[in-house]
Amino acid sequence: MTVFGIDPSLTATGLSDGTDHALAFAPLTQDGEERALSTRRRTWALARTIADWCNARGAQADDTFIYIEAPMLYSAAGAGHLYELGWMMSRLYDQLYADGWLNIIEVDTAKVRKLIGLPGNAKKTLIPLALYKKFGVEFFKDPGADKAFAYLLHRYGLAHQAGEIEHVAAPARGQGKRARGSVRKSAAGRAG
Repeated sequence: MTVFGIDPSLTATGLSDGTDHALAFAPLTQDGEERALSTRRRTWALARTIADWCNARGAQADDTFIYIEAPMLYSAAGAGHLYELGWMMSRLYDQLYADGWLNIIEVDTAKVRKLIGLPGNAKKTLIPLALYKKFGVEFFKDPGADKAFAYLLHRYGLAHQAGEIEHVAAPARGQGKRARGSVRKSAAGRAG
């Protein structure tokens, strides 16, 4: 069994298989290129780069699990428009599925941070130090902590596959604490 961790982003995507930690970058927009055309090319190239990285690992697709940050939680820092994130994820999933990578597990980032003793809302830049303290792994040339977060997703996947932790799917939009709380209040109000 193989576990990959992927921290997708339009600025720098972190990739980890536990031993190889890499960054994938979307190609830059060329001068004068129409933004929509540029976005399609950039997201396609990034999806292809990530899929090529997975394919180059030599793992069997049916025995490999890809743990990836849940799409609803991405930062929009690298996106000129939020739709760019949607296009990137659509391209990425299409490419991974086309290459036979079917075991893709989306992870709530708050749960991942708790694996190394950080609060769920801890800044991403705190992850490398926490990983070093827990696992003794250092990350160099990783200013945005993208490689470190991908490695953390990898470790989360290993713990999940070993049965050490229970994975709970990330809630769909509108299904978070506030939505559940309001349902409980209205149900309690009817019961009384």
